[in-house]
Amino acid sequence: MAAAAPGGQSGGRSAASNQPTSMISPPGGTAGLPETVVAVKADPSRRSTPYGTLISMSVDMTPPAPAARRASGPAAGACCAPSTALDPSLDAKRISHLAAALAEPIRVQIMDVLRRHDAPLCQCELRPLFDIPQPTLSHHLAKLAVAGLVTVERRHRWAYYSVPPDALEELTTWLR
Repeated sequence: MAAAAPGGQSGGRSAASNQPTSMISPPGGTAGLPETVVAVKADPSRRSTPYGTLISMSVDMTPPAPAARRASGPAAGACCAPSTALDPSLDAKRISHLAAALAEPIRVQIMDVLRRHDAPLCQCELRPLFDIPQPTLSHHLAKLAVAGLVTVERRHRWAYYSVPPDALEELTTWLR
């Protein structure tokens, strides 16, 4: 197809009738589309416009010939049989729940502080370690508690947090 001028048209003359023609291509060009030739003939005896006068239009909508397929190797079934299978004992939801609870870097830092400390820590002791407001710290601790990664012990008005001995056992067992 001839290169189109701005507006999707290109001019020329029909070889058969020596009539002026315009080639129209879709807006945005023809990349990736099958080539379609649209010939528009202008009648010079009629009143002309900047684009000529439309008398007839023919469109060739024949799809292009299919490209030859490349050999891509043997079919998947002929290549090899699966040598592995899903583990029916894996609790994927639980593992993803634990991973989601540890997805925030601050939660990993909180877990690290708690697991290295022998005794439960009060939230008021954790607050100065992190540059976040107290409600945000409570939110992160609650996410860890819901996942079962930390335990909460209430002492009057205060909440003390610790990491139970088996909190990371599921995750570490799965990662091995």
